[in-house]
Amino acid sequence: LPDQTSPFPFVVRATGKTERDLNEFRYRVNNSDERLRGQLGATAVQSDIELSMKFSATIVSEARDFFGFRLPTKERDSTVRVNIQTFDHPGETFTRAVDLLRSLIGQGALDDFVSERPLPKAIQEEFGLGPKVSTRGINTKRAAQHILHSKSMVYIVDSEALINPNSEANKNVQGGTEKFLVMLSELREHGHKDLEALQIALNRADALLQREATKDNSLVRGTPRSWDSLADNELALSLINKKTSLAPQVLEDDGVAVDTRFVCNFGGLLDSPPDDDIDTKETEKPPYPMLPVNVMESMISVLMNSNLRSKGE
Repeated sequence: LPDQTSPFPFVVRATGKTERDLNEFRYRVNNSDERLRGQLGATAVQSDIELSMKFSATIVSEARDFFGFRLPTKERDSTVRVNIQTFDHPGETFTRAVDLLRSLIGQGALDDFVSERPLPKAIQEEFGLGPKVSTRGINTKRAAQHILHSKSMVYIVDSEALINPNSEANKNVQGGTEKFLVMLSELREHGHKDLEALQIALNRADALLQREATKDNSLVRGTPRSWDSLADNELALSLINKKTSLAPQVLEDDGVAVDTRFVCNFGGLLDSPPDDDIDTKETEKPPYPMLPVNVMESMISVLMNSNLRSKGE
């Protein structure tokens, strides 16, 4: 990597609908007017997001000749361009897709699903995949196919809901996370080993810093205690392993490049005195400008741990 005085070495660009959507998103969360910095609502419809990332790198080429002897290694400096396509599924659709894949595995019908052969009647009825496929069924099937065939994946988990038993979302988040990660291992056991790299983003990690660390506070034990500790990836991996019965470790042992990071998409909430000019009594406000922590690092990590495939010069 270049020295710290150089410009950031990775350049990310978007075009078309993705660019418009991201610009609208940026306008809302990074506006100097607090009243316009509202949180976006949950995903309501499925959408495809396409980005391109460019960076300079030294490319090392290795090859063998017809008889298996290694040819001289070639090195050259070049600009690498990576096209990224990701899918934004509503939470309900994603959950149903995970349940569909688990049911397919349990009933031995996963290969039928992949080959577009008829599925067991019970699965057809439960997930809307019968002779008259519902819109809900189409979306569920599409999400399941994306999970099944993805070579790299970023999985985002709400940190506080994952570890705090007092959170209303705790049971769903902790149970759902473990089910998903275990299902990825089961897919591999059944011969579907497309996944190469998994990035687990423990989102809203700054919320974990708000608790006072005491010897008797089990919620704090094993969690980050300062902003510096948000850079401790080993701590993040240890935390997700502890809360999901070592599911990430099992994937890593099976050859998947698993990386876990604490992430704050917008830098979280900062203590602030009430503003007399704004009709609000809130003492916590989103920062301006945005303060992303480990966001680009997560994207770069999952790409670097994948087998990037060249499509020519």
